[in-house]
Amino acid sequence: MATGPQAQRAADLHADDLSAYPNVVGIGTRPVADDLSASAYDSHAVAVYVSRKVPNHQLNERQRLPDYVEIPAPGGIERVPVIVVATGVIEPESDEKPPQERGFTTE
Repeated sequence: MATGPQAQRAADLHADDLSAYPNVVGIGTRPVADDLSASAYDSHAVAVYVSRKVPNHQLNERQRLPDYVEIPAPGGIERVPVIVVATGVIEPESDEKPPQERGFTTE
């Protein structure tokens, strides 16, 4: 499994390609551990954030995200797993809202 720094490198190297898939709204990294408290050197993956998950049988081969991406590593190639995370639609906030509605306080 990949470390946190390896997963970040993979996310950086493959962000443009992964962002081209349908419904993708962001790219990052994520611990593979269930509790998300893994250290930087425990198993990590590239996280592909999507507006909604679509079952594989409804996608053609070119629309399916890969199970892993590869990065150069000492002694060969490191495979870094890809995890798909549904987030819903992400939209920028409007600056027209009052500061308190944007999460700011005026005190």
